[in-house]
Amino acid sequence: SQWRESARQEILELARTRTAECFGLVQQVADTTHWIVGGHQPELFHPGVWVKNAVIAQLAARVHGVSLNLTVDNDLCPGSTITVPRGRDLPGMTSLDWDQSQPQSPWEERSAPHPFLFASFGERCRRHLRPWSIEPLAIEQDWSGGSHLPLVDRLIQLRGEFERRAGISNLELRVSDLAETEAFRRFVAYLITHAEAFATAYNAALLQYRREHHIRSQS
Repeated sequence: SQWRESARQEILELARTRTAECFGLVQQVADTTHWIVGGHQPELFHPGVWVKNAVIAQLAARVHGVSLNLTVDNDLCPGSTITVPRGRDLPGMTSLDWDQSQPQSPWEERSAPHPFLFASFGERCRRHLRPWSIEPLAIEQDWSGGSHLPLVDRLIQLRGEFERRAGISNLELRVSDLAETEAFRRFVAYLITHAEAFATAYNAALLQYRREHHIRSQS
């Protein structure tokens, strides 16, 4: 319980600082007892994933708590393209670059994106989708701003600015930032120190879950 409380205090302060750096404002949080936390990789995800950010904001508002979105930047970046329709006269799909191709690496290691590909992404989306009479959300954002920032920070800003116009004001924090906190390091150190007991407890819980839900897949 002491670790949980110290973690909340440390993460809240850090998340407020990071959110202020991204959006130029400091969010006030009335109650830190209730936390509603979500997260995803910083990629250009589909609405089914994006709706989580609206849900955690609304749930936190109901309980007057903290809504936090964790950007999972320690996962591998799968690529630098999205898939769009070719056009009415050309069946099938094609890829649209938002950054230049790079060797696969974690998101947190990606530097600033290619200036032209990133800055022109919204307009190129619009051209590709024009035959379908679709006006993409990407055209509403300024992809040319913040060119000095790492890729992850620019994607957080683009998404967060749209969310704030829609009334969604979650705190933002990278997993790589979370991993630098004292609370997280204490937690990891404890697991390493008690590795055998942790593995036993984890595997027992996993086995029980698999039996209760009749899961036979080895993956």
